[in-house]
Amino acid sequence: GYTTVVLTNGEATREAVKNALRNVKRVLQDREGTLAFYFSGHGWAPAGRNILATVDAGAANLAGSGLPVDEVLQLMADSGARRRVAWIDACRNDPGKAPPGGRTFAELAKSEGTRVLFSTRAGTPSFESDK
Repeated sequence: GYTTVVLTNGEATREAVKNALRNVKRVLQDREGTLAFYFSGHGWAPAGRNILATVDAGAANLAGSGLPVDEVLQLMADSGARRRVAWIDACRNDPGKAPPGGRTFAELAKSEGTRVLFSTRAGTPSFESDK
């Protein structure tokens, strides 16, 4: 009963990810859906703004070519989904502030809003390791 969109490797362009999020409205029924977004890859935080490195992002202009997390969250909110969860498993040189709200998913069915789960806690860098 779930609808999934999987974008991997060369498919995961900035516009493809944004279009997939824009198309969520087509499968939602009366705002009763839960939208889960998962990103695994590289990311940066130039000037404190978290940017996801989609396949077409360029190191010379990360802010202009990558996908800002705040844009992802806005597209998720615009989807109309009552519940939204974002898993971000990306390196960051400056993780920024923790998202507002509590850390519990109790009573998820009654909840509204967006929760973001990063690969590291606020103020701590995330990086690749063979360990």
